[in-house]
Amino acid sequence: MNKLIRIALTLAVGCTGSIVSLGQVQTTPGKDHKFKVKGDRVVLRDKSKPMRRALEEQYAKIAEATRKKDLVALLALRTPDFTVKTANGETWSYEHSADYVKTCIRAGAVDRELKFYHRDD
Repeated sequence: MNKLIRIALTLAVGCTGSIVSLGQVQTTPGKDHKFKVKGDRVVLRDKSKPMRRALEEQYAKIAEATRKKDLVALLALRTPDFTVKTANGETWSYEHSADYVKTCIRAGAVDRELKFYHRDD
């Protein structure tokens, strides 16, 4: 049985290499771009994930300000039109959420670790 599985995997890998070598999908290892040839056009994709990187940087700033209990830095990361949608469906304004954060920092209730999670992680 194991020998049969190894043979099947070898064939699958070998066939995959043949398909890629036909030029349908072309990538350059270590690069942030990928291109495909689709008929008479070339499709280029940015694989560098700039949006994810920007979100991770912002979450890191929020986490650092929270760890330091730096209210000024934390609120500086928010815009005047900032809103929060709570788990129970309420929507809080900038002022309401700022008051909540101030209360939490004063009470010492911000010792949690903050991380950016993506559903593929």
